[in-house]
Amino acid sequence: MKQSINCCDYFEKMRHNFEWFSYQDENNKKVYFMPTLRDCNGHTKLRVNYCPSCGKEVRAIELEKTI
Repeated sequence: MKQSINCCDYFEKMRHNFEWFSYQDENNKKVYFMPTLRDCNGHTKLRVNYCPSCGKEVRAIELEKTI
């Protein structure tokens, strides 16, 4: 992880349920950031600002691990 998840263990276990924006860093590694969910119609990406379990901010998190 580029930035650790300073939140509950639940977010770590459920992060694969989110979609993530991504970019290539200077070492050509893919970095995932800003978790999102699709709306009920599957069109609009809704940003996840806070952990649904503990309430800590997760919008600015960046992950290097495969989701």
